[in-house]
Amino acid sequence: MRPLRPVHPVRPVRTLLVALLLVAAPVLSAFTDDDAPPAPPPAVTTVAASATDRAADGAAYTFTPRSTLIASDPVRAPHRITDQLVRLIDNVPPGESIEVMTYFLGSPALEAALVDAFRRGVEVRAVFEAHTREDHREGTALGRILNRRSTDRSWVRFTAGSTRASGGAMHQKTWRFSRVGGARFVTVTGSYNASDLADSRAHSLMWQWVDEGVYDAFASVWAAQVRMHDAAPRLRTFRGPDWSAYFSPLTARTPAGDPVMRRLAGIPVGDGTVIRIAMYSMWDTRALWIADRLASMARRGARVVLVAGPTVAPEVRATMRSGGVAVYAGCFRDGTYTHSKDMSASWLSGGRRQYWTWVGSDNWTTDGMASDEAVLGIRSRPMHARFLAYFERLRTRAGGVYEAACRPKEG
Repeated sequence: MRPLRPVHPVRPVRTLLVALLLVAAPVLSAFTDDDAPPAPPPAVTTVAASATDRAADGAAYTFTPRSTLIASDPVRAPHRITDQLVRLIDNVPPGESIEVMTYFLGSPALEAALVDAFRRGVEVRAVFEAHTREDHREGTALGRILNRRSTDRSWVRFTAGSTRASGGAMHQKTWRFSRVGGARFVTVTGSYNASDLADSRAHSLMWQWVDEGVYDAFASVWAAQVRMHDAAPRLRTFRGPDWSAYFSPLTARTPAGDPVMRRLAGIPVGDGTVIRIAMYSMWDTRALWIADRLASMARRGARVVLVAGPTVAPEVRATMRSGGVAVYAGCFRDGTYTHSKDMSASWLSGGRRQYWTWVGSDNWTTDGMASDEAVLGIRSRPMHARFLAYFERLRTRAGGVYEAACRPKEG
């Protein structure tokens, strides 16, 4: 059977053969405007064992995902993202594909689900950052199974640094599924690191988005990433009717070339503008030019709120507070913390309110500009409300701390 977490015993039972192989090798808020009170916390729930979604003969995969925002909360729902990824993996039919581009794999449950998928005929391909192998052995174990035959269409690769440029890291966290049940072209991307420790310590968000255009945008970058080379490494951007995406690394590391600065430049400033940010890391020159812009927007009438994670520098917080930005601690005395790299914005345009939410892996640091990062923005009032419910639970958590008192237990 799959490895069990002592804090979360619900797992689908697997055959003894798979076990031996492994040893060998929403609550939508009904907001009417941005000043509405936060939604009450959802009940703590888990995703049921996904083997029950299949027909008795195992031939049918009946779970069909929809586009949504998934939040992992170490206090209320610590395994929500892991459970949802397992459910997605379990409902990919034979002959389809799963492609993973994520910093590391440190979850026995996800490793087991990927092995099961491979054994039933799903093509499984994964890229992980090489320097994470020692601390997160599940990725290496998966590779021992998937890489046994070099002619297979399934494999695991490790990259030392960015896949598309020299330096940096492969820091993206993306899972793509060619089919899940009745849904085609499913992309899951955001800030979630795939490990049990992250489940129990980190507040993280992931888009689960069912859209061929989004899937193809990520696939286009993947094609360069798996070659471990990009002849012209640069910021790559994509746009659809109600979404946009960007992918680092950046070669022009200047305010004019920064996708976050471009985003902020496109948001009109006024009393109706509200910006909310949950950010794990902000430091160095990039962080300061973003902080200066947000402080300036606050001075001109925008309402800006920041939940500052463990490595948001004191000078960044001071700069933003000087402009009237409301800053809250996103590191907590119990060792939990926000791992988000997310922002939402709402503003009036032509008499109509716009709602955008951006979720991804891009920390607002200069170093991060050299790394493989992905950010997906969605224009949607329901998704904005979903983000707002998550954000308000994070913002109002008791026990927030900074500096020496912040000791996040990361993984």
